[in-house]
Amino acid sequence: MLDEARQCLARGDWQRTIDLARAFLRGSPSHGDALALVATASEKLERYDEAIASWMNAVASDPTRADRMIALAMAMMRSNNAHKALETLSLAETMHPNMPDVLMARGNVLRSLGRFDEAESYQRRALALSPGNAAILGNLCALYLAQNRPTEALFYAEQALTVAPNNIELSYNYATTLFHLKRLDEALVVLRRVVEQSPTFEKAWLNLGETLVELERDDEAIAAFERAIDLSPNDADAHFNLAMRLLFRGEWKRGFAEYEWRRHIPSIPLRRLEKPAWTGEPMPGKTLVVTAEQGIGD
Repeated sequence: MLDEARQCLARGDWQRTIDLARAFLRGSPSHGDALALVATASEKLERYDEAIASWMNAVASDPTRADRMIALAMAMMRSNNAHKALETLSLAETMHPNMPDVLMARGNVLRSLGRFDEAESYQRRALALSPGNAAILGNLCALYLAQNRPTEALFYAEQALTVAPNNIELSYNYATTLFHLKRLDEALVVLRRVVEQSPTFEKAWLNLGETLVELERDDEAIAAFERAIDLSPNDADAHFNLAMRLLFRGEWKRGFAEYEWRRHIPSIPLRRLEKPAWTGEPMPGKTLVVTAEQGIGD
């Protein structure tokens, strides 16, 4: 049963993975590998509370497993609880002070918190312990991208791909760097290859759409954003990007419906009013307050 669950995970059948692993757990409730399968598949379905609970149980089944502590911390970070993730990795570092995987995971969480100098320090400590490690080089690329330093990011992206030329995540980082350097045709080639090799890589579809927008290939961009939404229905960035292309084309009804997802993007400033938002219903005898947001006079 557990082997079948692993096969389901490999082919992207997340719910079937969970069902099989939970059935196995009824007979062995503390089986770490089965708990890890439930946690991993739950994350794919963006059910982070379930994922975190399963990872915590997996860690409890064998507290010496640093990989499970790292996975728990990453699930916490993805559920917008980076500070709790940092606490988990602090414990992992206490138990495994010279383990590169723990150090680079902590660097990634620090990056998500905008603590870039500390993040770089941890990544470089990890790299010193594991020279030429492609994952760490990729993390340094992502760190420089987060600081809008694409030229430096490119150096580490190329170094990482020299070590692991077929790695999908590193190819994605490389394409993202090319995009930020406005080398759009090159970015497009790499992203096409990434989604061909990993068709469920949602962020790659999102970046592919953004690249196609810059290249003024709207039909293809919309298809890429729709694919990203199919893979991750709650990705507000994908919905927002789709909205902008639909509105640009004059598809007002669907475009404005998708545009509501902007409310879930922290970087987009919105005026928060005490009264409920109008949803288009008749309102005789009432006053509608119209406010401006984002750019004025675009």
